[in-house]
Amino acid sequence: MTNINGGKITKLTKEYLKNKTKEFDVSCIYSLNISNIGLFDIGCIGECLGLTVLDVSANSISSVRPLAPLKQLQILKMSRNRISDLSGLEELESLFTLDLCSNFISSVDSLWPLTKLEKFAHLRLSDAIEGLSNPVCQNNESYKQQIMDLLPDLKTLNGQILSGKGSEFQDLCEQLDETFKGIESSTRQRAVVSLVNEPYPSTKSLSSHGEPDERINSHEKKFEESLRQCELANAKAEMAAKRAEESLSM
Repeated sequence: MTNINGGKITKLTKEYLKNKTKEFDVSCIYSLNISNIGLFDIGCIGECLGLTVLDVSANSISSVRPLAPLKQLQILKMSRNRISDLSGLEELESLFTLDLCSNFISSVDSLWPLTKLEKFAHLRLSDAIEGLSNPVCQNNESYKQQIMDLLPDLKTLNGQILSGKGSEFQDLCEQLDETFKGIESSTRQRAVVSLVNEPYPSTKSLSSHGEPDERINSHEKKFEESLRQCELANAKAEMAAKRAEESLSM
């Protein structure tokens, strides 16, 4: 029988799942959103063998072991729970994306079960916009590099692209910033000298003082190419997220 506490479902049952999804059998459930319903125990979730998308965010879950039988699960959202141990997730051979923001993950070693997952690519431990995090993010300044060493095939961490065109985009922005800072400083110095006798130097005139135009053009070309790649990747990500959200709302 389902345990109810203050209108919240504390223990997950097959009866609750069938009533929520209108499915005759829980093995037929492919996408499930049971966020913010007061769950402590997700015991029967392992019987939902067809699950590919699961959202159990904003509950009070501490153990992920019941998830072990879910071999088809690809997207798992578990933010705002009480998880400190990921034992059991190493069995989720199809897992692709995992959101663990605002849990009790205290060390990079706690992520070890994820090393067994060949398809795993996207991990979120913190969300600066929402103000969500984990102890490991606050107590270990080098945790990102340690995670990249532990999970070398990881594509994104906390929403940041770790490799490919997207990662180069940030580096390129920093290079452009440094270039324009140098040009701004040089321009300011020449402006002070020329205030009395000359008009403020134009961007074109800067080419005769170290040829910054060529550097700008080179960076602009790289910037535009990276931007196109980022826009394409972002469009694909938005489409995937939209499909996932649509499936969760069903």
